[in-house]
Amino acid sequence: MTNPWYNETAVALVMIAITAFFLVADAQKVTWPARRDTAITTAMVFLTTAMVFLMVAAASVFFLLADEVMRLVVTFLLGIGS
Repeated sequence: MTNPWYNETAVALVMIAITAFFLVADAQKVTWPARRDTAITTAMVFLTTAMVFLMVAAASVFFLLADEVMRLVVTFLLGIGS
């Protein structure tokens, strides 16, 4: 037997209204960054990305050279290429 005083639709609507009320209240507390702050942050992200790219490129060149030096040393020691 169902409770005549309990209506699932009404409860759902009340919950949606309460959630919307708190959502609007929290949205009014948000302080958005100024255009200058956004531009500076974006520039910092691009600069950091470029620095990481350069470090990866430098590391790849270093390991290429280290690999070649080790190949030459091993080839010389084993006398494979002569």
